[in-house]
Amino acid sequence: MKQVVLSCLLLAGSLSPAWSQEAAPVKTAVQQMPLQVTLFGGLSIPTGTYRDLPGRAQNGLNLGLSGDYFFTKHWGLGIDARYQQHKMKPFITDLNAAGSYNFTFLDGTSQFIQSDRTSFSHIGISLGPIYRTSAGTFDFNVFARIGALMQQYPEYRQSISALNPLNNQTVHLIDPFYTDNASSKPVSLMGLAGASVVYNISPNFALVLQADYLSSLGENGKFKTSEHEKINNLAEGGSIKFREDPENPGTYTNNLGDYYSDKVVTKSTLITNLNLSLGLRLKFGNESGGRKGNRGSNKEGKETIVVVKDKKTGMALGGVKVEIKGDKGTTYVGLTDANGMINTKLASNDYTITGDKNGVATTSNNIAKADFQNNNVYKELLHDDERFTLVGETVDCKTGRKISGINAMLTQTGKGSTLSQISDQNGKFAFQLDAGADYNLVANEDGKFSQTELVTTKGLDRSKTVFVTLKLGVCDLKEGEAFVVKNIFYDFDAANIRPDAALVLNNIVMVMKNNPKMTIELSSHTDSRGDKNYNNTLSQQRAESAVNYLVSKGIARKRLVAKGYGEARLVNGCKDGVSCTEQEHEQNRRTEIKILKY
Repeated sequence: MKQVVLSCLLLAGSLSPAWSQEAAPVKTAVQQMPLQVTLFGGLSIPTGTYRDLPGRAQNGLNLGLSGDYFFTKHWGLGIDARYQQHKMKPFITDLNAAGSYNFTFLDGTSQFIQSDRTSFSHIGISLGPIYRTSAGTFDFNVFARIGALMQQYPEYRQSISALNPLNNQTVHLIDPFYTDNASSKPVSLMGLAGASVVYNISPNFALVLQADYLSSLGENGKFKTSEHEKINNLAEGGSIKFREDPENPGTYTNNLGDYYSDKVVTKSTLITNLNLSLGLRLKFGNESGGRKGNRGSNKEGKETIVVVKDKKTGMALGGVKVEIKGDKGTTYVGLTDANGMINTKLASNDYTITGDKNGVATTSNNIAKADFQNNNVYKELLHDDERFTLVGETVDCKTGRKISGINAMLTQTGKGSTLSQISDQNGKFAFQLDAGADYNLVANEDGKFSQTELVTTKGLDRSKTVFVTLKLGVCDLKEGEAFVVKNIFYDFDAANIRPDAALVLNNIVMVMKNNPKMTIELSSHTDSRGDKNYNNTLSQQRAESAVNYLVSKGIARKRLVAKGYGEARLVNGCKDGVSCTEQEHEQNRRTEIKILKY
């Protein structure tokens, strides 16, 4: 039987007043390594006169290797090496083995001769700036480059000859059209501009979809052809006639001027093409955004410690971006560790220290030359954010193993605004929560389902609490097994759907739409107290109300089964005549979903 994979959201602990060592370095953005190397290949599409006349180039191959180094978080320098080939549209399809074609006319012969090089081939090497920005697990790159283009052009010509019957000699008369390049292997300048979308599989590997435009530049970058203007067609009954000049015996003239003009028309085209490529990207080095303090350039300086604390609680804050600037610009950029600390070495000088976390700046501080007279330099920054931080972690609910790539969605009750975040390679994600607000959190993944967890900051004192922690556990359920849906509540002795229950059912709607072949049974259960027949009726009404709500949101009724079991399926021993606590009875009052088909 096919296995259905669902995810269950588990709340590990409630509202935590402390930020644990393990949870400190939460990062929700893509890690930006300074060095990236990309191997790519795809389709090269000639454009303009390179595709039409005189180029006649066809769609071809584009293969390349690029490397980029980022000096800041967004800006870097890149180099690109690529090979391109475009076959030329054939003039004549039945050339002989020597690459020529002959046809005769009255008194003469026309011959088309083509070299064995029938394609345009290019090797380009270019250098230029690149800009990078990120959104979730995606990078977006824009680049422009200039360099050298080493080319190979096809060569061909048409030649017309005729027999002079007056002296019985064959005479070459004219080349009506021909390639007219100073060199068939020129080197020219080239320009390249493009953009790419990057999906980060991991911090070091990514898939790349790239589009760019390449053009040769200058006279050396032009492919040229020349031709004599045609007056009449020799192939249509034409004939070359010779006559001897009566005043100069042995000198002959002919009527070639009846067919071709002496005027030569030269056409040229730059090598221009649009390239669509797929690639694999490898990333190396430490996370970019500046130099990494004493782990790099400032080995001979004095130890410098900066600690960032929450202003209201005095707690050390991890994951704060700290920037130290001297008179020559940024000297250090880094993230504080779980103890709210960065540790680097700086040369004796004047510096300014600033920080930022979650878009809120810290206080600033200064380091003066006089501070370096001590054994080390110690400075503090304060961060004042009125919001709480929700710190989450996606784990396997059975093994506790951290799982990455789970999409968590947070919605503030009443406002309806939804934030979405994908857990990073360590299975972690984070959201900022307003004070005195209610939220619901779900995991949204195809083939998976999550409980709707309710999170609140009401009653929390910001001067005592900074962080709210939870875990998203991803569980595997087999087809036919049932799981309890949390947080579906009904008023006493009623079956109507309350607003808070609607939030949970909306999550089920989303899951059903993400999995269009899934069929479920939605069942309602009661505890053993009260009349058995009444419990059966009430539970059936509640199950039908839930199904009707799903149908109103666009789910086909044939995919849903409503079933009220009353007190028939107790999960513990709290049957009639057994004394149980309220908590034990509550375990039996539940709503379940059973997967019937997937």
